[in-house]
Amino acid sequence: MQSVEKKPMTDVEDLTSIYMDVSRGDTTTTERQEDQRGRWNSNTNADQQIRSTIKEMHERYNLSTQLSTDQLVTLVRAFFKGEGDTAIARQLGDSSLDRTVTRARLGLHLFRERDTTADFDLETLSECFEAGNSGAECARQLDIAASTANQYRRILSAQQEAKRVENTYYERFRRLCSAEGTTEAEDPDAEFEPDFDDGLADAVAGAGADNPQFQ
Repeated sequence: MQSVEKKPMTDVEDLTSIYMDVSRGDTTTTERQEDQRGRWNSNTNADQQIRSTIKEMHERYNLSTQLSTDQLVTLVRAFFKGEGDTAIARQLGDSSLDRTVTRARLGLHLFRERDTTADFDLETLSECFEAGNSGAECARQLDIAASTANQYRRILSAQQEAKRVENTYYERFRRLCSAEGTTEAEDPDAEFEPDFDDGLADAVAGAGADNPQFQ
């Protein structure tokens, strides 16, 4: 009996055959592709994460401020845009809130260089408070107003809080307010969108025109 020589397979038929052999009765191949290939699309709102961080700080430090959470979010964003406390107060609708903004900012561990600029020795003031003295007593020792002593006491206390947590909250706010916002690594709630544009789909689609298995 005369043997019949097999006709060489075309590239498309070869790809089609491989695809059918690999996928026949086994869906795990496609599932693994879905796990490994694709792009991240974060739907997490940065403002919501800022609110969550503010809530966490409220619970941890019992923050006392007359500003609402939405106003505090505005404060955080404006701070990282470089706006001063008076400008932030105006943005909140009342320039007279500048001192309120300052106190809230310190409570959120957001510091400015000028916060610790003083015409007296801040280290001496800190040591005075650490010794258990009142604001009035420390003011008398440094020959400054009691209100000034208490003002810097709030600053020093907030800085100590921030130092104990290694400026965690400042860094978190900074990342959320950056141009990039949240990233894939920082956002556990990001939604994964599979990307199957790997060439195989096109090959199979092209094969469908000539192969009845795909019609």
